[in-house]
Amino acid sequence: MISDYVELRTRSAFSFLEGASTPEDLAARAAELGYGALALGDRDGLYGAPRFHQAAKDAGIKPMVGAELTLSDESRLYVCLAGGPTSPLSRMVVRGEDPRPLCERLRALFGAGNLFIDLQRHLDANEERLNRKLAALAAACRVPLVASNDVCHGGADRQLLDVLTCIRLGTTLEEAGRRLWSNNQRHLKPSAEMAALFRDLPGAVAAPRALAGRCAFTPADMGYRFPDYPLPPRETPDSYLGSLQKTEYKAR
Repeated sequence: MISDYVELRTRSAFSFLEGASTPEDLAARAAELGYGALALGDRDGLYGAPRFHQAAKDAGIKPMVGAELTLSDESRLYVCLAGGPTSPLSRMVVRGEDPRPLCERLRALFGAGNLFIDLQRHLDANEERLNRKLAALAAACRVPLVASNDVCHGGADRQLLDVLTCIRLGTTLEEAGRRLWSNNQRHLKPSAEMAALFRDLPGAVAAPRALAGRCAFTPADMGYRFPDYPLPPRETPDSYLGSLQKTEYKAR
């Protein structure tokens, strides 16, 4: 049975010390839950994307890949999730600043149909207070809401995640205290569980699946273009590299 829910925020072990499951384990768990698609959004790179793409294909689910972007005119090619506890919008809300100008800027950059504010529910009172403010912001700025779960592991790797978090923070399990996630909620969940968590916002649970239908990704999209390097007049990259090598050889 195909799940009514699709997870849009998932980190694998390629998010160094922030994710505890391999791309293959995440894809397999998503297939067990009946997901028709899954989005992998690792921090600082797409290193896990090839493995994830193959594992998702093998598991019969559609792979989607996300990344942190530099805002540019090409932003309209992407879907932006602007919620979550660490997003710029959320940080402004927590600090008591007005996030509406930034929200309007994001909508202008990504386009009205490509900007969403995602809400997460991990049985945390502080998080729910943030959600209420984000929902009010979304209503004021006419931005749709989507549900997500900020997945850090497939479901059986919470203890490993705690160890990795301690390594990242430079502390021990005994001393980490509240710097660890307060519970085991950041894992891939069945559609029914997400629907129960967001029973007051059924549209937010259905929205990720609709978004998955719009997204397209293949390994061909992962091509790399070397950055432009400043060159002296009348030099090509090859000729300039050759002159540098000659200069270094003479210096020896």
